Amino acid sequence: GDGRLLPALSQRGAAIVALDNAGEMLDAAKKNAGALSNVHFCLGTPASLTGHSNAFSAAVVNMVLHHVPDPETLIAEVAQLLASGGHLIISELCPHDQAWAREHCGDLWLGFEPEQLKEWGRAAGLENRAELFITQRNGFQVQVRLLQKNPY
Repeated sequence: GDGRLLPALSQRGAAIVALDNAGEMLDAAKKNAGALSNVHFCLGTPASLTGHSNAFSAAVVNMVLHHVPDPETLIAEVAQLLASGGHLIISELCPHDQAWAREHCGDLWLGFEPEQLKEWGRAAGLENRAELFITQRNGFQVQVRLLQKNPY
């Protein structure tokens, strides 16, 4: 994304990989990151990082799934990158009927049922640890989910 989370993440991690498949979003992330020395920018997808399987202690997938053709595969690819006991934080839209978002925002999906995200996580070897639901002023509801890779 545009990197607005990078300063906060940078304070919490030794090394951060900012990954996006759109060059213009990566450029925006670089601007928002400023001079953070522990952030590495990478153009690609989680599959681009296959040489780093089991290497990450945490991953954040922030408002991404509704933009990708196969969100279940993306979750599985991110799970492969996590070390045993690693955490995945997903923030994503709950189901909605705002079809205009497809044309104006590039949304491929109109949100996801909480059980669907939990199931995709389970299928990828991740256990649901916590969830939070936030209602926005514009009527959208966002779910924030914490999943953990099974330590076996």
